[in-house]
Amino acid sequence: MKTWSDKIPIKKEDLYWNEATVKRVIDGDTIETQGILSFNFEHGDLDLRLNGLFCFETRKPSNERLDKLMPYLKAIEVEDRLQLIAHMKNLGQLCKDAMENLVMGEHLAIKTYKTTFNRYVADVYRQRDGLNLVEWMLDNKFGQVEDPSDQAKPYFELLMYWKDRL
Repeated sequence: MKTWSDKIPIKKEDLYWNEATVKRVIDGDTIETQGILSFNFEHGDLDLRLNGLFCFETRKPSNERLDKLMPYLKAIEVEDRLQLIAHMKNLGQLCKDAMENLVMGEHLAIKTYKTTFNRYVADVYRQRDGLNLVEWMLDNKFGQVEDPSDQAKPYFELLMYWKDRL
Protein backbone atom coordinates (compact mmCIF):
# COMPACT_ATOMS: atom_id res chain seq x y z
CA MET A 1 0.00 0.00 0.00
CA LYS A 2 1.30 3.40 -0.93
CA THR A 3 1.16 6.49 1.25
CA TRP A 4 1.76 10.05 0.13
CA SER A 5 5.42 9.88 1.10
CA ASP A 6 5.83 6.68 -0.94
CA LYS A 7 4.26 8.16 -4.05
CA ILE A 8 5.97 11.53 -3.99
CA PRO A 9 9.77 11.87 -3.99
CA ILE A 10 10.90 13.55 -0.77
CA LYS A 11 14.45 14.60 0.00
CA LYS A 12 15.78 14.29 3.52
CA GLU A 13 16.53 18.02 3.62
CA ASP A 14 12.82 18.71 3.00
CA LEU A 15 11.72 17.18 6.34
CA TYR A 16 10.76 19.58 9.13
CA TRP A 17 9.54 19.21 12.75
CA ASN A 18 7.14 21.93 13.84
CA GLU A 19 4.68 22.87 16.52
CA ALA A 20 1.30 24.36 15.68
CA THR A 21 -2.35 24.65 16.55
CA VAL A 22 -5.25 23.95 14.23
CA LYS A 23 -7.07 26.83 12.61
CA ARG A 24 -9.66 24.56 11.00
CA VAL A 25 -10.24 21.03 9.82
CA ILE A 26 -10.76 20.95 6.06
CA ASP A 27 -11.76 17.29 6.00
CA GLY A 28 -10.80 14.07 7.78
CA ASP A 29 -7.31 13.95 6.33
CA THR A 30 -6.45 17.63 5.85
CA ILE A 31 -6.01 20.36 8.47
CA GLU A 32 -5.10 24.03 8.32
CA THR A 33 -2.54 24.92 10.97
CA GLN A 34 -1.59 28.24 12.45
CA GLY A 35 0.98 29.50 14.85
CA ILE A 36 4.32 28.32 15.94
CA LEU A 37 5.81 27.00 12.71
CA SER A 38 9.56 27.03 12.27
CA PHE A 39 9.52 28.36 8.72
CA ASN A 40 8.06 31.53 7.32
CA PHE A 41 4.62 31.36 5.78
CA GLU A 42 2.37 34.32 5.35
CA HIS A 43 0.25 34.58 8.52
CA GLY A 44 1.69 31.26 9.72
CA ASP A 45 -1.16 29.29 8.11
CA LEU A 46 -0.47 26.05 6.29
CA ASP A 47 -2.71 23.30 4.90
CA LEU A 48 -1.36 19.86 5.80
CA ARG A 49 -2.41 16.55 4.31
CA LEU A 50 -1.98 13.76 6.90
CA ASN A 51 0.53 11.19 5.70
CA GLY A 52 -0.85 7.70 5.20
CA LEU A 53 -4.52 8.60 5.64
CA PHE A 54 -7.27 8.76 3.06
CA CYS A 55 -10.76 9.73 4.24
CA PHE A 56 -14.05 10.23 2.48
CA GLU A 57 -14.45 13.72 1.07
CA THR A 58 -17.02 16.18 2.36
CA ARG A 59 -17.69 17.19 -1.25
CA LYS A 60 -18.77 15.00 -4.18
CA PRO A 61 -16.48 12.02 -4.80
CA SER A 62 -14.71 11.85 -8.14
CA ASN A 63 -16.61 10.30 -11.04
CA GLU A 64 -13.82 7.75 -11.42
CA ARG A 65 -14.33 6.51 -7.85
CA LEU A 66 -18.10 6.49 -8.23
CA ASP A 67 -17.89 4.55 -11.51
CA LYS A 68 -15.76 1.88 -9.82
CA LEU A 69 -18.36 1.47 -7.05
CA MET A 70 -21.48 1.29 -9.24
CA PRO A 71 -21.44 -2.55 -9.51
CA TYR A 72 -21.52 -2.75 -5.68
CA LEU A 73 -24.57 -0.57 -4.91
CA LYS A 74 -26.59 -3.51 -3.63
CA ALA A 75 -23.83 -4.61 -1.24
CA ILE A 76 -23.42 -1.04 0.05
CA GLU A 77 -27.23 -0.86 0.36
CA VAL A 78 -27.81 2.25 -1.70
CA GLU A 79 -30.12 2.38 -4.68
CA ASP A 80 -28.38 4.66 -7.14
CA ARG A 81 -25.47 6.98 -7.83
CA LEU A 82 -27.12 9.95 -6.07
CA GLN A 83 -27.63 7.94 -2.88
CA LEU A 84 -24.02 6.75 -3.07
CA ILE A 85 -22.81 10.36 -3.38
CA ALA A 86 -24.94 11.43 -0.41
CA HIS A 87 -23.76 8.46 1.65
CA MET A 88 -20.08 9.13 0.89
CA LYS A 89 -20.48 12.84 1.67
CA ASN A 90 -22.13 11.94 5.00
CA LEU A 91 -19.18 9.69 5.79
CA GLY A 92 -16.86 12.55 4.81
CA GLN A 93 -18.58 14.78 7.36
CA LEU A 94 -18.30 12.02 9.98
CA CYS A 95 -14.54 11.82 9.32
CA LYS A 96 -14.20 15.60 9.50
CA ASP A 97 -16.12 15.69 12.80
CA ALA A 98 -13.87 12.98 14.25
CA MET A 99 -10.76 14.94 13.29
CA GLU A 100 -12.20 18.16 14.75
CA ASN A 101 -12.82 16.37 18.05
CA LEU A 102 -9.20 15.20 18.09
CA VAL A 103 -7.42 18.46 17.24
CA MET A 104 -9.41 21.61 17.89
CA GLY A 105 -7.85 23.56 20.76
CA GLU A 106 -4.86 21.22 20.87
CA HIS A 107 -1.15 21.82 20.36
CA LEU A 108 0.31 19.51 17.75
CA ALA A 109 3.77 18.18 16.95
CA ILE A 110 4.09 17.96 13.19
CA LYS A 111 6.72 16.36 10.98
CA THR A 112 6.20 17.84 7.53
CA TYR A 113 7.34 16.61 4.15
CA LYS A 114 7.56 19.21 1.44
CA THR A 115 6.56 17.58 -1.83
CA THR A 116 7.57 18.42 -5.35
CA PHE A 117 4.07 19.83 -5.88
CA ASN A 118 4.65 22.53 -3.23
CA ARG A 119 2.28 20.66 -0.95
CA TYR A 120 2.94 19.61 2.62
CA VAL A 121 2.21 16.12 3.89
CA ALA A 122 2.63 15.52 7.62
CA ASP A 123 2.86 13.04 10.46
CA VAL A 124 0.84 14.70 13.21
CA TYR A 125 0.78 14.01 16.96
CA ARG A 126 -1.25 15.61 19.72
CA GLN A 127 1.27 17.05 22.17
CA ARG A 128 -0.56 16.46 25.45
CA ASP A 129 -0.64 12.67 25.06
CA GLY A 130 1.44 11.84 21.96
CA LEU A 131 -1.59 10.51 20.09
CA ASN A 132 -0.76 9.73 16.46
CA LEU A 133 -3.76 11.18 14.59
CA VAL A 134 -3.44 8.89 11.58
CA GLU A 135 -3.26 5.75 13.70
CA TRP A 136 -6.32 6.82 15.70
CA MET A 137 -8.34 7.58 12.56
CA LEU A 138 -7.36 4.23 11.01
CA ASP A 139 -8.04 2.24 14.20
CA ASN A 140 -11.50 3.80 14.45
CA LYS A 141 -12.35 3.20 10.77
CA PHE A 142 -12.44 6.87 9.77
CA GLY A 143 -9.98 6.36 6.94
CA GLN A 144 -7.70 3.97 5.13
CA VAL A 145 -4.00 3.79 4.25
CA GLU A 146 -4.36 2.97 0.58
CA ASP A 147 -5.03 5.72 -1.93
CA PRO A 148 -8.59 5.11 -3.19
CA SER A 149 -7.50 6.16 -6.68
CA ASP A 150 -5.35 3.01 -6.74
CA GLN A 151 -8.18 0.70 -5.69
CA ALA A 152 -10.53 -1.31 -7.88
CA LYS A 153 -13.28 -0.69 -5.27
CA PRO A 154 -12.45 2.67 -3.62
CA TYR A 155 -13.32 2.79 0.10
CA PHE A 156 -15.38 -0.40 -0.26
CA GLU A 157 -14.27 -1.94 3.06
CA LEU A 158 -15.07 1.30 4.90
CA LEU A 159 -18.43 1.58 3.15
CA MET A 160 -19.26 -1.94 4.28
CA TYR A 161 -18.09 -1.21 7.83
CA TRP A 162 -20.20 1.95 8.18
CA LYS A 163 -23.37 0.77 6.40
CA ASP A 164 -24.87 -0.72 9.58
CA ARG A 165 -23.44 1.82 12.00
CA LEU A 166 -25.06 5.08 10.89
